[in-house]
Amino acid sequence: MRELDVTAGPAPSGRILVLPEILANQIAAGEVIERPASVVKELVENALDAGARRIVVELEDGGTRLIRVTDDGQGMTAEDAPLAFLRHATSKIRGQDDLWRIDTLGFRGEALPSIAAVAAVELTTRNAQAPTGVVVRAEGGRVLDVREAGAAVGTTVTVRDLFAPVPARRKFLKSLQTELGHVVELLTRVSLGAPRVHVRLVHQGREVAVHPPVATLADRARQVFGADRVRGGRAFVDERLGITIEGFAFSPHLSFATARYVYQYVNGRPIRDRALQHAVAEGYASLVPRGRWPGAIVKLGVPPADVDVNVHPAKHEVRFRLAHVVHDTVLDAVRRALAGATGRGDAGEAPGVAAALRTYALRAVAAPALFPAATRSGASASAPTDTPGVAEADAAATAGAAPDAPDACGAPRGGFASLRFVGQVFRGYLVCEATDRLVLIDQHAAHERVAFERLRAQHAAGAIERQALLLPLAVDLDPGQCEAVTSHLADLAALGFEIEPFGDRTFLVRAVPALLGDDDPRLLLEDLADGLAEVGSQLSAAEALAAVLGRIACHSVIRVGRGLAAPEAAQLLVDLDALTYGSNCPHGRPVSAEFTRSQIERMFGR
Repeated sequence: MRELDVTAGPAPSGRILVLPEILANQIAAGEVIERPASVVKELVENALDAGARRIVVELEDGGTRLIRVTDDGQGMTAEDAPLAFLRHATSKIRGQDDLWRIDTLGFRGEALPSIAAVAAVELTTRNAQAPTGVVVRAEGGRVLDVREAGAAVGTTVTVRDLFAPVPARRKFLKSLQTELGHVVELLTRVSLGAPRVHVRLVHQGREVAVHPPVATLADRARQVFGADRVRGGRAFVDERLGITIEGFAFSPHLSFATARYVYQYVNGRPIRDRALQHAVAEGYASLVPRGRWPGAIVKLGVPPADVDVNVHPAKHEVRFRLAHVVHDTVLDAVRRALAGATGRGDAGEAPGVAAALRTYALRAVAAPALFPAATRSGASASAPTDTPGVAEADAAATAGAAPDAPDACGAPRGGFASLRFVGQVFRGYLVCEATDRLVLIDQHAAHERVAFERLRAQHAAGAIERQALLLPLAVDLDPGQCEAVTSHLADLAALGFEIEPFGDRTFLVRAVPALLGDDDPRLLLEDLADGLAEVGSQLSAAEALAAVLGRIACHSVIRVGRGLAAPEAAQLLVDLDALTYGSNCPHGRPVSAEFTRSQIERMFGR
């Protein structure tokens, strides 16, 4: 068999070609550099690895025109600085074994080469042992100039005209405000992960956020989010099988529309792990309303050999060797912290309730449940099924009980108003009767759909009806929320708000949508601020509008836990009939569920 000489290069007529180095570098950079925040992430991680105690990030035009990251870390020698622009050149790995015990944030040697492939980069650095510094200029993936220069100990990296060599990538960037919001969120995570490091962000010469060094994680949380938001929170520490945990659990009285405020770290690395997210949510159990998320900061210390960080190009994901131990350690630590915060012996369910639920799950095999269990939205990990009989009950219910389960439905035959209101159960569900069926209505979901449709109609007509507050309400927001609100003031005005900046992190609310009624405008504004950047960067204009209107509707309607008089229930049924579409709330949850007479009779063996 003829041997193939792979060093000879491609044949002139061959279809497979070796890509030019600059093109290969730009393709590789696409895995690491998505947007300005990606550049900031890589440079800040390098600064932390270098032992920096002070990091300053400067941006222009959201980072598209200029990004400058300055640190006071150990710096580089004149010999090492040019090598840092070679792909896979790193000071953090020496051999294959080091891959399985990585204790630094960066390790692949991809940051500077990837950035230089899609922008013009200038590196100024000086090691403490060197009398002078060195400046390295690189562009198009190649070093263009190396020269001696005066410099302070540490490193400054200046990145200009991001994605100029690849204009097709630049078209996918979002608005200046959205890109800035991503950087603010990134540096918030960095600050929480490194409380003893001074972190400062400047945009267009204006200081957006500054976090001086503090002694504890609780102090950092107070500094970043403000005293009001962290009031009632609890710090916690724990250790199990070599895994250490330090964290801060926000008050159970504070909840959020998304899991944005569940901050997770492993060995100082910010990560996104669904199992840890699930552990935190389970730690709060019934303390946070269903469909809402708690806030917590969880910092894990795991032996480097027991965690694989080389999973994703952006290094957001990790794999744990003892995943179940990590999950249970976080769950128990959060529960103990909350038990102290709430004065309860157990932050989870009382033993009697848990036992009753287990019994109920077993009986559900023979008789369908009236209220099927629902998991918190967004938590993908399954609840533990090691309780005897629960796994078998789940499997049997999946296999054979579905035909008798209640049906989520739209308007009943004859409409909602044709139903006879029987009463309210669990202070959240309306029991209604038709000729041959029983209908259960979620009062919050139903009213939320009604409010949503009214808001959408008012917006389409030109303006959402607003209600002036007797006295302006001052609302303090964190830096990320401030940027989101500032960049969407005109949009919020069209949605019925009158808001004006009042200092660096404070806004005055003078008017709110009339539908809000007596609900606290502060909670709604915080909720909207959390969602504005997210929906603005990921959804179309129509979808973003629907998402924001859904949040306003959610805050303006009847809550679960409020008793309804018969006239109020009857009016809600009439309002549902006036809708073109009323089978689900704006978040997708069903408004009603039906049981036929035959289903109910089978439950009782008739």
